[in-house]
Amino acid sequence: MIERPTMEDVNEPERFNKVVNCKHQDSFLGPQKAYLSSYLHYAFEDDRHWAVHFSIGMATDDQKRHIFHELAAAGNRLNEDYFLGVENLELWVDGQLGGLCRFSVCGDDDHDEFDDLRVAPNAKSPYKIYIGLQAVFVRPQLKSRGFGEALCHQLSDVVTSGLLNRLLPQDVPSPSFNITLSADFESAEGERFYNELSQLLQMKLTVLQKTKGIPFRIIEDAGY
Repeated sequence: MIERPTMEDVNEPERFNKVVNCKHQDSFLGPQKAYLSSYLHYAFEDDRHWAVHFSIGMATDDQKRHIFHELAAAGNRLNEDYFLGVENLELWVDGQLGGLCRFSVCGDDDHDEFDDLRVAPNAKSPYKIYIGLQAVFVRPQLKSRGFGEALCHQLSDVVTSGLLNRLLPQDVPSPSFNITLSADFESAEGERFYNELSQLLQMKLTVLQKTKGIPFRIIEDAGY
């Protein structure tokens, strides 16, 4: 079983650094450096449109720092440990980095620094999956134009396809799946992103239930 980082973890720098500074996106899906999808994004209020694409792990630290400096000048500072030197889900707008998302996915049978806290899956207890939404943002000039929603939809696709690719080929020795979706809100925008992600996962993961014949439930663990 994996728990979210606690204040005790944060006060132990070596342990906390393992949580946020692993090079790939997470221990469940593994390294994913790739371009994902692209489309034309249209504004509702006028005829403007933008060329949008998504990727994982393709942005350089210099490209990320440029956005951090822009946000800091506007009075919005980010924890750069979630973004620098690691893979992120990336939003690109007209060839420019427009947003980042750091998340993690962990399962009962993964092996990492939390092995001592884990409960092995068995035929009587649910198979546990933990999805942590750690940090997400869209550049200020792109807000209120639907880019955050687009990033959320892409994240739900990445997580769902990862779960299906990981779980469908193997037998799961459990009667059901429990998927805990966790986050610590710092803004109303973050709360809306989380709620939409939860709804999208609920809808898309019905494929897992129908294919494997094993029911699942999403447990929401979030708050300010």
